[in-house]
Amino acid sequence: MKTQHTKVNWEMAYTHGQILKVYSENNYERSICTVTIPLDGKNNGEIIRKSEANAKLIAAAPELLDVLLQARTELLHINADCNINLDQQVMTAIEQAIKKATE
Repeated sequence: MKTQHTKVNWEMAYTHGQILKVYSENNYERSICTVTIPLDGKNNGEIIRKSEANAKLIAAAPELLDVLLQARTELLHINADCNINLDQQVMTAIEQAIKKATE
């Protein structure tokens, strides 16, 4: 399966106060996406933590997809080599996650 995303590590950084930027490694000027932190004056600490967590998850997406693709391949090899019945719910979830990320 050929993936279409930018093939380098993604990183996260603050820009202009309430904006988190996810960008490709060594190319800060070209952002992959931005996450705005919608401060409301009441729950700012929680909002900042959730926004940072969202940006970190987005930045980790390419690595997570690569690992999921490798895990699927290994599970299919183990199943073929050892004739083990894989949990179909797990395999379906893996396939759906890959499809969501690549289609």
